[in-house]
Amino acid sequence: RHVLDKAQYTWIKTMLECQILNWGGDRVDMANSMESRPAFLDHYVAEVAKVIPPDLRIKGNTEKWVLREAMKHILPEVLYKREKFAFMAPPAHTSDHKKQAIQLLINRFLSTKKVAEAGIFNQERLKKFLVDYEHDQDPVSLVRKDALLNHILGLHILHEQFIEAKAGQLAII
Repeated sequence: RHVLDKAQYTWIKTMLECQILNWGGDRVDMANSMESRPAFLDHYVAEVAKVIPPDLRIKGNTEKWVLREAMKHILPEVLYKREKFAFMAPPAHTSDHKKQAIQLLINRFLSTKKVAEAGIFNQERLKKFLVDYEHDQDPVSLVRKDALLNHILGLHILHEQFIEAKAGQLAII
């Protein structure tokens, strides 16, 4: 097998099955009584993709190359030429403005008091992570830490909106 086939198989069996479908697919949809069918998960599309030669799936650094070429006459030129990027919160370490914005969120949602009240994370380990994050200069490491920080903040924001708010409502009753 080609190395790309092996890599894509591994991705399907790990990231797609274990994470992406759980967070942004089946389980989230079912929990909200929704039904969705992402186009690229259609088994007919998958069967066609399986027989596309590896050098047409990724050409140079362009993923889904054959799909882009097939849609070249339909896509606006700016989209056709645009580099692919992940659908996630932008990395906070890439500009001073973003660093300031993430620091405001950290101050609001990850204060010692908030972390202790929520009881989600180990206070000392989180503090160490934030210090390491602040002093890290490695772009690759920072991308990973940004993703983790976004998840940590997300949990604390949800905790405030739904757990703390609910407790406040119950206290009124």
